[in-house]
Amino acid sequence: MNHRTLFAAAIVLLLSACAPTPVAPVSQPAPTPTVASTATPTHTPTVAPTATPESASAVVFPIADYLARRTFKVFGQYVQDRFRGYHTGDDIEYGDISGEVPVYAITDGQVVVRQWVSGYGGVLVIRYRINGKTISALYGHLKLSSAKAVGSKIKKGETIAILGDANSHDTDGERKHLHFQLWEGTAIRFAGYVATKNGLKDYLDPMQFFEQHGLNVTSPTKTMSPS
Repeated sequence: MNHRTLFAAAIVLLLSACAPTPVAPVSQPAPTPTVASTATPTHTPTVAPTATPESASAVVFPIADYLARRTFKVFGQYVQDRFRGYHTGDDIEYGDISGEVPVYAITDGQVVVRQWVSGYGGVLVIRYRINGKTISALYGHLKLSSAKAVGSKIKKGETIAILGDANSHDTDGERKHLHFQLWEGTAIRFAGYVATKNGLKDYLDPMQFFEQHGLNVTSPTKTMSPS
């Protein structure tokens, strides 16, 4: 091998030694995507509707505007007209209303009487169980064809009948009004009047009853006359 060949070989070896060693590319982690920050919506709490005094009580009134229309014959009042005696319930007057007037169950109960009765016309007697006591309620002057049947189980506030029209068979010729009376026990009573004040002890004063069971009975009454 001559000097020129040796020199060329030496140059090749020198260049090989000085060449940089290739480095394998390092795999970079994929960038985490940036998510736009979403504001957490303000939570609006669900508020239960405020209970009305009537819905919070054990009972409801048997007809709309009971307090305002209780203006003529009330519990314990002495009456001397077509009938005579101490009134055993409340009369709720509707002579100014020509349309249908619904009548309601004061709480859960069962119909035990549905019939026409002299002095009342259409009558329902409903038996209730309230605070461990059996309470009977008579609803008088009803349109009998609209009334719930005997044996019907009814719920608080359910419509049980509509009022009869004035001077009709359904009211036995009386004005348009609800006669409502209460007593404790299961006896069936139709007397709208008793001869003595002592006889009133067999009946409950509806206003006291409603107040004792959670209803507000202090609403003002309006002046009106029975038709």
